[in-house]
Amino acid sequence: MNKIIIANLKMNFDALQTSKYLKELSQEEYVNKIVVFPSVSNLFLSTLYDKNENIEYGIQDFYFKDEGSYTGAVNLRMLEGMNVKYALVGHSERRKVFKDSNATINKKIIYALNNGVTPILCIGESLGQTRNNLYKSHLKRQISLALRGVKVDDINKIIIAYEPDYTVGEESGITVERIEENIKLIKDAIQSKSVKTVLTPKILFGGNITTKTYKQFLDNEFIDGVLVGREALEVENIIKMGQDNE
Repeated sequence: MNKIIIANLKMNFDALQTSKYLKELSQEEYVNKIVVFPSVSNLFLSTLYDKNENIEYGIQDFYFKDEGSYTGAVNLRMLEGMNVKYALVGHSERRKVFKDSNATINKKIIYALNNGVTPILCIGESLGQTRNNLYKSHLKRQISLALRGVKVDDINKIIIAYEPDYTVGEESGITVERIEENIKLIKDAIQSKSVKTVLTPKILFGGNITTKTYKQFLDNEFIDGVLVGREALEVENIIKMGQDNE
C-alpha cells in the first residue's frame, strides 16, 4: 500500500447520501488506502460496504469514558461492530469550535489506543505563529502534551496529521519545502520521547488538499498521505486520489 487518503466528511450527508457515496467508493480498486470518516450517525453503513480491502473507517470524534452521565457523548466501545479502526483527535475544528484542550486530546489518544483504535493526531500552527517564528515551539508543545503518558511501544501506532491552521480551506498555503522542514521537526519531537526505540509514526498533510494540489504531496517521500476535507465531499475526488500511484 502506497499512501493514506483520509476522507473527512464532517457534518455532511444524510444516511441516503452517505450510502450512495460509500457504494460508489467501494466499487473501485485502489493502490492507496482510503479511510472514510462519516458522521457518527452514519457509521453503521460501514457494515454494508466493508468488502473492499483498501477502504477502512474511522470516527470524527468521541469521548474518553466507557460510560456515565455524559449526555450526547459517544465512546468507542459503543461502536463495536461498525468497523471503526481510526479516530480523529485534535482536529483544528475541534480545537477552535469545541475548545478541545491538549489535556483532553491526550486523554482521547490514550483511550483510543487502549481500545485498539488508531488515533490520527492533528496538529498545526496559526499564521501568526508562523510569522512571529513561534511555530516550532508550538508544534513541539502540541506533540509533548498529546503524547504525555503514552507508552513508547504505542507511539508508532499513532498517525500524525500535520494541518497548519492557515491552509485549511484556503487557496493560499504552504510550500512543500516548509512542510518537509516541519515534518522533520515533528519527527524529532516524537523521537525525543525515547532514546532506545526508533519512533516512526506515519505523518500525513492536511490543508487545502484538492485534485489540483494532492499529487505533489502524495509524490513526496516525507509525506505518508493526505487528510482531505472539502474536496472529499465529491466521491470522484477520493476515487482519483486513491487510484493515483504515479
